[in-house]
Amino acid sequence: MEQVRARSTSPRATLRFLLMGLALLILNVWISLHWLFLRVPGRGRARVARALFRLDRMTRFLTRAIERFYGVVTTIDPFT
Repeated sequence: MEQVRARSTSPRATLRFLLMGLALLILNVWISLHWLFLRVPGRGRARVARALFRLDRMTRFLTRAIERFYGVVTTIDPFT
């Protein structure tokens, strides 16, 4: 969970709790995607090809999707 949790120095416990819940949701979606799409067929114990979709790749994918939706600030004009 430490890999997807946002860092916050806010004194508001509700914000920190919301960010922790969001991190847990992202982890659960990542695990579900593994079991749905990356299951290795065969007999015996169920296996998942985890190397095909790592957590850092999913977080980069989510970051890019959010940036595309909301836009990215590349410059700040100090005189506005």
